[in-house]
Amino acid sequence: MKKAQFISLAILLTSLCIFTFCRSTNDDGQQKGTTSQEQSNPKISTTKHLSKWDNGFSKKVDGDDVGWFQTPDGAWIDTMREEQHKYNAYPPHYNNKTYYPNFTIQFPDNNKGIINTQDYFNISVKDLNQNFVAKVNPIKDSKIERIRTLKNIELLENNNRFLNGFIIGDDTESVVEESAHDDSHHDHSHHNHDHEHPFANDNRDEIMLDLKQFGDVFISQVTIWKPQPKIEENQIQTEVIVYNDLGKIIYQKIRNGSNSTIYVSKNKKFLIESGGGYINEDSPLPNYTTIYNLNNQKEFWHKKSLENCISAGIVNGSNFAMINIVQKCDYNHLDNELYSLNLENGKIFQYISKDKAPMSKVRISDELDLYYNTKQGKKLLSLDIDFREINSLP
Repeated sequence: MKKAQFISLAILLTSLCIFTFCRSTNDDGQQKGTTSQEQSNPKISTTKHLSKWDNGFSKKVDGDDVGWFQTPDGAWIDTMREEQHKYNAYPPHYNNKTYYPNFTIQFPDNNKGIINTQDYFNISVKDLNQNFVAKVNPIKDSKIERIRTLKNIELLENNNRFLNGFIIGDDTESVVEESAHDDSHHDHSHHNHDHEHPFANDNRDEIMLDLKQFGDVFISQVTIWKPQPKIEENQIQTEVIVYNDLGKIIYQKIRNGSNSTIYVSKNKKFLIESGGGYINEDSPLPNYTTIYNLNNQKEFWHKKSLENCISAGIVNGSNFAMINIVQKCDYNHLDNELYSLNLENGKIFQYISKDKAPMSKVRISDELDLYYNTKQGKKLLSLDIDFREINSLP
């Protein structure tokens, strides 16, 4: 990985994890060894079933099969961390399918070299008891003809939720002619590409597909660009589609810029899109955050900068957002700003207790407790004492 890519990754991870939006997990090694199989009736066995989570922090109630399904050979597969809305960061994958609590993706195995997209990305929407609700497909639902008619992809990277590759077997005209007519001002974002390919020897467009469940919604991002030494943000096109747990599209936007990190509030009233970094070492993209009101389909707040790091996120399964504005991307800068936003009642709070803990050390727990760590242990912060209510975001 090149130096600029290290920088991009560092900025991304710091900005996302500063409030622990990315819940810490210790399941990586365990999950990779999980054997998962096809869905069947989750109620056909009365035998007590234990999951890998039962040791340590499971709060699963005996006999409660929410989030589970049983394979044809009688094994139980767990699609979440026992508790509703505590979703598995590494969903089970078996027989070309990836299982999230409310969504099952038909996804190519990672040993495939070339795939026909028409054979994949059919997503089954289901309730938490694994009953079928609807079927959707972010490729066929696309408003971009190039994506909607997409056929063969030569894969560079594939991990059962995310893939990256070259479009082959079709016209490779630049996608920017279909530019972001829908919401181009929304723009720009991050993705760190860790593969090497010679720009001059391959004129094909590159594509990235990112699919995941967040809270009760399913998020699809498809990004297309033409690899070259220097890429402008208007030469990258991304389409975002968000489905609710009934399979209905609640957000669909086409914009210029690479992929981003997207959050949706538990009440499905707000969406936050946050990104920035480098598409390659010579192509910086602005850091930005957009808060979008899903009720009125209008932008609530947008801030973008090439100089400063701007990021935000929502705690999974909550209506609580945090916003981080880092001057000159220096986390020790005295003028850095931290805000909390209640996405239920619209109240905005600004952090004022920098004498207790610098902004970079403020954390938020799954239970929405604000705190910072010291050698003596965790110290709690309070919205009433350590934040002040303000009328609007900067």
